[in-house]
Amino acid sequence: WDGPTSNPPSWAVGTFQTDNGDIRMTVNRNGQVTTRIGDNTYNGRYYYGSIYSNGEVATVTQDRNGIRTYNRTTGVYYNWRKR
Repeated sequence: WDGPTSNPPSWAVGTFQTDNGDIRMTVNRNGQVTTRIGDNTYNGRYYYGSIYSNGEVATVTQDRNGIRTYNRTTGVYYNWRKR
């Protein structure tokens, strides 16, 4: 959890998965983030509207069925739904 964290809004707390189910992410109330892609697990952090993980930064916004992230490093959007 390298760096500071902030408390995410309630709509961003929980376990989410991408629409196709390939990636799973858990955002804790204290700002710690764990992402699982296949057999790999990455630890990160939530900090004032962004997730920092594995050397990348993603902006987090509320979506009606979960959250949406925009990876500012790669330019890719992901839609996540709560599990």
